[in-house]
Amino acid sequence: MGSQILRPTTVKRQKGEWLIQGSWGRRRYAPLSKVTLYEQLRRELIESGVLPADSPVPSNRYHDHVTMAVLRSSWIGDRWVPDEPFAARLKKLREQANLTQEQLAQKSGLDVGTVRQLEQGTRTNPLWQTVSALTRGLDKNVVVFVGTDGWQPPEPDQDWRRRQKQASRTEPPGR
Repeated sequence: MGSQILRPTTVKRQKGEWLIQGSWGRRRYAPLSKVTLYEQLRRELIESGVLPADSPVPSNRYHDHVTMAVLRSSWIGDRWVPDEPFAARLKKLREQANLTQEQLAQKSGLDVGTVRQLEQGTRTNPLWQTVSALTRGLDKNVVVFVGTDGWQPPEPDQDWRRRQKQASRTEPPGR
């Protein structure tokens, strides 16, 4: 998945609307300054649980944390959802259901080797029938693999503050 931030202009020297797009679709923002756009994106990412509430306010020079969060997320429904590989999503859903790989395979009618390969990421792009069988085995709707159902904000990253402090120490003087 992933996203990109674009600012197409229609007239030379005139600032146009912002466009964020990815495989999930497109999202338009009114013409705003770069700082105002990044402040709005930061609020949305915090409300969605993608960024921690104490993430730094973006500035003209410092907004990489917001950019990277957008690049690693998709706009689904009315919120930002972090992109994750199918393997990670399957493992998390299986663990939330308190099932072993063997139990999920049995409930899904699949071979345990198939479940293992999908969770390990050695088998990618499963057939629709396989995804449907997994959702039946998990007793979930298929949207758990493509939408926000079943998604929970991640636990706060213990190293996040340390990385932010290190980043602020490496900023050039005069900011």
